[in-house]
Amino acid sequence: MSFIKIADYLTKVTTVLDKVFIAVTLISTVTILIGSQFIIENIFELSWELDLKILIYLSSGIGLITLLLIMITNLKYLNPKVYPLIRNQ
Repeated sequence: MSFIKIADYLTKVTTVLDKVFIAVTLISTVTILIGSQFIIENIFELSWELDLKILIYLSSGIGLITLLLIMITNLKYLNPKVYPLIRNQ
């Protein structure tokens, strides 16, 4: 076997393995989603509900904490003593 035949063979094997990997990943994802929904709904007998009040409180809380952290960082690094260092003066 020559080097060209081996390289061609490896390219073909790699292509097949990539396709197998994608197929196995998709099948696993679908199986996990369907299986976890079956377990949650039938074994644990839980139902899915979306409570907008909790979603709004959680989103606004995360937003306020993020805003507070950004403001603290800006006060720490953009005070008048540090500003000339940032501008490289």
